[in-house]
Amino acid sequence: MLQRTREKEMSKLIRVAFLVIPTGTFFGYDRCQVIGISIEKDAPVTALESQIQKYHLDEKFRNASFSLRAIDYEAKTYRDMKSEDKVSDYFAKDPSMFDKHIHILVVSAVNEENKA
Repeated sequence: MLQRTREKEMSKLIRVAFLVIPTGTFFGYDRCQVIGISIEKDAPVTALESQIQKYHLDEKFRNASFSLRAIDYEAKTYRDMKSEDKVSDYFAKDPSMFDKHIHILVVSAVNEENKA
């Protein structure tokens, strides 16, 4: 019974890997490593942003403005993740893909403003 409950809880989670791009407001960010994060599939992108900001950014970068980009390796493209969308809107349902690639780029919002 406990095993089934644990499996059911795990099926509600999605595990993705993200990488902070050290440019713009993240210039000088020295923890350039892929980080895995688990979050509920139906959680809004804002919850993912909050979790990254609160638990995975150094104190110096906690207030930095950033955006998230979901990577599609098959199409070799990315999509900007919208705050009001669900995290699962951006990823395949098969969790086995989540240990092979970086799935999300954390990008300085300053870089985006300079493109315009």
